[in-house]
Amino acid sequence: VLGVRVPEVRKLAAQLHNTEQAAAFMQQLPHRYYDENNLHACLIEKIPSYEACVQALDQFLPFVDNWATCDMMHPRVFRKHPEKLPAQALRWI
Repeated sequence: VLGVRVPEVRKLAAQLHNTEQAAAFMQQLPHRYYDENNLHACLIEKIPSYEACVQALDQFLPFVDNWATCDMMHPRVFRKHPEKLPAQALRWI
């Protein structure tokens, strides 16, 4: 744990979103620090494509080992596809 507050992690995610640096970071799994996982989660939230978001979660979820990182992820794109979520959630479980 580095101790970066969640609002600051969200600000950093907003700055990095859609950059090559963010894409490279998201491919570097597993992350070493809790705060890196939180940044990864915040970057996933910003993915605008449902399929790309699910793919990113498929890669990331095996490395999520705490409730805080899990609970902070609220991908916006899921609001547009509520009918797909129950089956997807069962697959992840």
